[in-house]
Amino acid sequence: MAISVADTGTSMLPAMLKRLFEPFFTTKPLGQSTGLGLSRVYGFVRQLGGLVRIKSAPGRDTTVRLLLPLHEHMEVAEEPRTTTLQAGPCGIVPLVDDKDAAWGSTADRLGELGHTALEARDGPEALRILATTRPAMLVTDIGLPNGMNERQVAEATRDRQPNLPVLFITGSAGTSLPPGVELIDKPFDLDLLVRRVGTILEAGPRTAADRGRNA
Repeated sequence: MAISVADTGTSMLPAMLKRLFEPFFTTKPLGQSTGLGLSRVYGFVRQLGGLVRIKSAPGRDTTVRLLLPLHEHMEVAEEPRTTTLQAGPCGIVPLVDDKDAAWGSTADRLGELGHTALEARDGPEALRILATTRPAMLVTDIGLPNGMNERQVAEATRDRQPNLPVLFITGSAGTSLPPGVELIDKPFDLDLLVRRVGTILEAGPRTAADRGRNA
C-alpha cells in the first residue's frame, strides 16, 4: 500500500534531504519546532516493515510516499537496521523535556532494550516521578520551564541518590552544569543517545570523588 502527500512549496535542497529524518533536525527558528516529526514518522513506518521515499526537485513541490506492507504480506522479513544495539543493564530512566513529542522515539527504543523510560515535562513533574521510583539514571534537556531548571532537578535528584548518573541534552554552547555530569549536544542521532545511555548504565553509579575527578 502506498500513501502519497505533496505540497505546493519550493522544494528542499539536497543537503536538507540528507538530514530530513535525523532527530532534532529542523530549519525553523528555535522554539518553533522539535525536529522530531519526520523522524518519528520514519520510525513508525520502519517498525511496520515499510519504507519512506521523498521526491523533491529545485523549484518544484515535494512529495512524500509511505510504502506499507498489506496485512497478508506481514510475514515478509523487515530490512535490518544499520545499527544493532545490544541490551545491557536495564533500569528506570526518567526523560525530562517540556516538549510533548521530544522523547517519544527515545522512550520507544529504550523500551525495546528493556529499560523503563518515564517522561516528564518539567522539573516538578520529574521530582514527583523520582519520589516514587529509584531510577538508574536521569536524562534531562537544558532549558526547563515552570520555575525549576535542569541544574536544580539534577541537584534535587542527587540529594535523594548521591551517585545517580545524569545526562544533559543541550543545543547551546557554554552552559553551566553541575560537576561530574554527562553531556550530549543537539542535534544527535537517536542510536547515539541510546548507546550513550547504555554506556552510562554499564559503568554504574559513580561516587562523589569520581565525579569531582571528571569535572
